[in-house]
Amino acid sequence: MNLSKVDLNLFIVFDAIYTEANLTRAGQIVGITQPAVSNALARLRETFNDPLFVRTAQGMVPTPMAQNIIGPVRNALSLLRVSVQESRIFNPQQAVKTYRISMTDLTEAVILPPLFQRLRRLAPTVIIESFLSKRRETTKELAAGRL
Repeated sequence: MNLSKVDLNLFIVFDAIYTEANLTRAGQIVGITQPAVSNALARLRETFNDPLFVRTAQGMVPTPMAQNIIGPVRNALSLLRVSVQESRIFNPQQAVKTYRISMTDLTEAVILPPLFQRLRRLAPTVIIESFLSKRRETTKELAAGRL
């Protein structure tokens, strides 16, 4: 099989069908219509020269070939997901974000000066908003997502 001629998105559909055993639900997970899932399955069947899934009363049942390739397919998809996520690693030099923190006045006096100095150097566009900590209010603010 020449991998350059295979649409790698088909493997995402394959995994969804394997997981859901239902073309409509697989499409919902992947974000495509049921006819598009059917089309993808037809292309996969042609690629592997195997039905891959057989329709039964219990849903789409994987063939031995599908059972054989699901592990490597999931491993490959996992590696791709990690690669994509790593490309979005936090870059402090480019971060434009405001962080809201709550602390006591003593902690603020001790921690903020060196923190601001370090941020100026490493993350110049990051903003820190500090609020005086009052235990009851802090819990409410955290729960509300304001801190």
